[in-house]
Amino acid sequence: MWSPDGKAVVLTAETETHRKVGLWRLGGNAVDWLIDDPDRPIADVVWPRRAEEIIVEEMRDTRPVVHLLHPVTRRERLFGPFPTGN
Repeated sequence: MWSPDGKAVVLTAETETHRKVGLWRLGGNAVDWLIDDPDRPIADVVWPRRAEEIIVEEMRDTRPVVHLLHPVTRRERLFGPFPTGN
């Protein structure tokens, strides 16, 4: 998935043991692996338009756990949980 500025692509790759998340910059020769951890069950990665952070979804105990990942600083923060009700 292309970054909002069109200068990079966020991607996932399967290894024998896990899925990892990488960033390839336009004109670059290598992928910068942002997450390469066999203990993290990565399910999906999305980079919304006009967003600075990548959405990383993991499945833990059959429930989604979502983090926001800044591709430059690699800072991650939990997205949610949110209060129930209206």
